[in-house]
Amino acid sequence: PFEWYMFDGGAQDTSMTFKIRLVFSGSVDRDTWTGAVCHAVRRHPLLRAQITGSKVKKLAWIPASHPVPYLDYGDLDKPVRYPVEEKIDLRRETGLRIWVRSDDERTEMHFQFHHACCDGIGAYRVLEDMMCAYDLNINGDTSEAGLRPLESARLEDRTKLYLQRPAKSRREKRDLFHPLRKAVGFFCKLPQGVRCGWRRRFDGDRRASVASFATHTFSAAQTRSLRSVAARHAGSSNDLLMRDLFLAVDDWNNCGETKDTSGMLRMMLPVTQRTPEEDELFPAANRVSMVKLDRDRSDLSDHEELLSGIIREIRQIRPLKRDLTFHRVARIIAAVPPLRWYMRRRAQRGYATTVLSQTGNVFSRAKLPRKRGIVQSGGLTLEAVDGAPPVNPFTPVSFATIWYAKRLTITMSFEPSCFTQHQADALLAAYVHRIQSSIAATPNAEVAAIAADAA
Repeated sequence: PFEWYMFDGGAQDTSMTFKIRLVFSGSVDRDTWTGAVCHAVRRHPLLRAQITGSKVKKLAWIPASHPVPYLDYGDLDKPVRYPVEEKIDLRRETGLRIWVRSDDERTEMHFQFHHACCDGIGAYRVLEDMMCAYDLNINGDTSEAGLRPLESARLEDRTKLYLQRPAKSRREKRDLFHPLRKAVGFFCKLPQGVRCGWRRRFDGDRRASVASFATHTFSAAQTRSLRSVAARHAGSSNDLLMRDLFLAVDDWNNCGETKDTSGMLRMMLPVTQRTPEEDELFPAANRVSMVKLDRDRSDLSDHEELLSGIIREIRQIRPLKRDLTFHRVARIIAAVPPLRWYMRRRAQRGYATTVLSQTGNVFSRAKLPRKRGIVQSGGLTLEAVDGAPPVNPFTPVSFATIWYAKRLTITMSFEPSCFTQHQADALLAAYVHRIQSSIAATPNAEVAAIAADAA
């Protein structure tokens, strides 16, 4: 259901693709990197496949006639442009594009993934394989000794949910329409969006920048302090970041205006369906679901209760199997043509205020040399990682939290037809200010001092 949802959305006016950017110090060897890309893609079947079929039940993956992904090299000052348009047509090409820009001292790599092919965890596994293969090849080793093992056969079970379902009461067993009611509630009760400027018409330069990001990286000391503050509330740093995102978006929407507490904000939270064993052996695919966190704006004034409520709700996702609802709803919509039509119409108003993807600690298990926690690959040093979920004119911003080298990076992707780079930087700054305020409000003097230094 998730693959169909992402493909069907991409077949309309929106692009169900997400971008990741890696920034290295050092110059890349182009021929060796091309070989590493081909090596990595061979390990992930859905990234060398295309889609065929005209109806929902007849859609199928087939081997691509040209399995090598789009790969474009250039100097650092060469613009990063889409080959034709942002949208990836999986009927005609594979779901990965790569741009490499470098000089003698710096290399930037931009990756565009179609979300029907893989989720964020899968994408970072592909990038890990590329870096590992590059490190091996640059040293003349053509084996796979430095790559973690994968089992392609596991893709056959990618739609299977391995979580044991809880016991149901008789009433729940009779309630066959529960997923349908969830779908109606999701599509009929629409949230407020993130305030943005007037949407501009697309033009030739509108798609020039592949990665439209705003980013902020906290220091290692600030990152430790954030974890400490969250622990004092019996929650995780991700819980605190979700609370502060609600507050930052509410601040942004009411900036310079009289406080309006009407309406509702909805944050979408991707939830992995992987177990640790699957994460180790599963090729790139979608093993993810989505859950929504709705809050009336009138409920945002009590910050402590807002955080406590988020902690409780997130803790109940797995025990109550709320992460399965998205799959059930998507399956129903895929099977009922009128619902598919209704979904596309309602999508033009936006299903969510924004998305917060909790990416986790990237490349932590990669078999690569490190220096102070920073990954090295064939003479390249990975200095920064950026990436965020898909955006479109109806949900124009998305956020991701990325943990790398003991530092937290918050990346915001934005829709260029709705936000300028300056506006995006201002919105991210509002979010960062909220996070720093949360740290500074803690009675711990050391934590407060760190936050004050960052302000």
